[in-house]
Amino acid sequence: MLLLHVKGAKSFEEMRTVNGTIFPTFKEAAKEMGLLTDDGLWVKTLTEASEVAMPYDMRILFVIICVFGNPSDALALWTKFKTYMYEDFTRRGLSDERAEQLALADIDKLLRYHATWNEEIGLPKPDVQSVTDLNTLTENNDNDFTESID
Repeated sequence: MLLLHVKGAKSFEEMRTVNGTIFPTFKEAAKEMGLLTDDGLWVKTLTEASEVAMPYDMRILFVIICVFGNPSDALALWTKFKTYMYEDFTRRGLSDERAEQLALADIDKLLRYHATWNEEIGLPKPDVQSVTDLNTLTENNDNDFTESID
């Protein structure tokens, strides 16, 4: 997108420079230039999905939006819809904090199929124990999951 709007740039740094300020990412430079729209479409999409989709499906949809939809603020979308994305874990009796970490671990795992990860899109990195516990869940096919990670 920046290639269409930054004329004569001779380096990547010049592409990230807007009004004399060098931004750390191309996305931030594009935001500063007003080239990115708000995330209204993604909010509407996730709102509609939250009414009918299961938590795992919400996580998959979120990853698809982040990878292919290029939202301007993935963290804000996560914050707004995270309870819908970790509800499957809280139904098993886990705390909201633990469920959130497991959902973040699952999202990170899904993002890695697309050669990206949580931190790259602005989400928190899941704790190491959650990554291990998520692998346990996958291996055990849900059997006695809450007992094995408590």
